[in-house]
Amino acid sequence: MTISRQDLKQSAVRSAVLAGYLVALIPCVFLGMALGSTVLFFALQYVIPTGWSRTASPNYWWSLPIWAVVLVVFGWTTRKFRLRHVAWVAVLVLLSVTIALHILMPRLGLTFELDGP
Repeated sequence: MTISRQDLKQSAVRSAVLAGYLVALIPCVFLGMALGSTVLFFALQYVIPTGWSRTASPNYWWSLPIWAVVLVVFGWTTRKFRLRHVAWVAVLVLLSVTIALHILMPRLGLTFELDGP
């Protein structure tokens, strides 16, 4: 099986859709500060948890490789979908992976800690 350039291009575009949703969460932090909303302020930390620790200080880099793998797998599996369908599937994947992380990590002995003012 050979991987064509067209497949790689399509999977990169599909990964960019999911990455765009993740990047779109960054303004939620500032919007949450402006509105005084803790839900908006902490939304990014719930999706990309950085405060998992056992007893030491939180490790901020473990969730980046997880989301990188999710982006690659998402892009490859949705490369044949239409972009309008990919946008909806990306929302479902974002929610599913977030929920899975919050269910799986405590079972591995890690606790979730929010960082905030």
